[in-house]
Amino acid sequence: MYIRVHITPKLGHIPLQKLTTSQLNNFYADMMKVKCMDKEQFLSPRTILRIHNVIHNCLEFAIRDNIPLSFYLSTSGKTQLIHNNNP
Repeated sequence: MYIRVHITPKLGHIPLQKLTTSQLNNFYADMMKVKCMDKEQFLSPRTILRIHNVIHNCLEFAIRDNIPLSFYLSTSGKTQLIHNNNP
């Protein structure tokens, strides 16, 4: 559901190789402003975290499959997007 409802409409048109940290940061900022499906409530922090985890896992799989990204994920245990100057 997270992919179909939240991720694909905003990021689905961008190939992974062209996805930038600023696009992801804008996506997360927009998620904090989105209202739940036909409700007057905003997305909960837990829902936003779940969406983030889906994206993070997809990016990790892309790295394992040697898909070149315009940034890389930190291996420090914290989830960080770090700009890669060698795309």
